Amino acid sequence: MLQIADLSAILPDDFAVIREYLVRRSAMLAKARASVALRLAKDIQAMIHLEKIPEAVTPDVFLEAIYLAYQKFSDFKF
Repeated sequence: MLQIADLSAILPDDFAVIREYLVRRSAMLAKARASVALRLAKDIQAMIHLEKIPEAVTPDVFLEAIYLAYQKFSDFKF
């Protein structure tokens, strides 16, 4: 993710939203989880100027990847 996306556009508040989703997703109904993940993934995709989410990657997995990559990006940045 660090090689294909500009994570510098993600603010700490955006990261907190992703983290909150990941923490709470297991308590969500499947339909709600899919809807929230898709909406959040599209928002993040636009924010980081990523043309498209890789086809084999679900919105849920995309958000996990962004979460992990952002952590590494933040560690590297500071």
